[in-house]
Amino acid sequence: MSENLHKRRSSMRTRGIGVGAAEKQMFKHNALKKGKPVFETIRNPKSSETNKPFVRKLMKRKDI
Repeated sequence: MSENLHKRRSSMRTRGIGVGAAEKQMFKHNALKKGKPVFETIRNPKSSETNKPFVRKLMKRKDI
């Protein structure tokens, strides 16, 4: 059973149907508490990069 604890899981269950915004935030919060890297998608602050409208930014752990 312990061999299943460290396997990577698909993120497809958090896309679309059945998972709300609050549940996604809860998943991210739990991952941050465990020390895992969590990314958030934001609009690209550099307006000159028109081929990348969004960028992924690593979230930092702030005493959760």
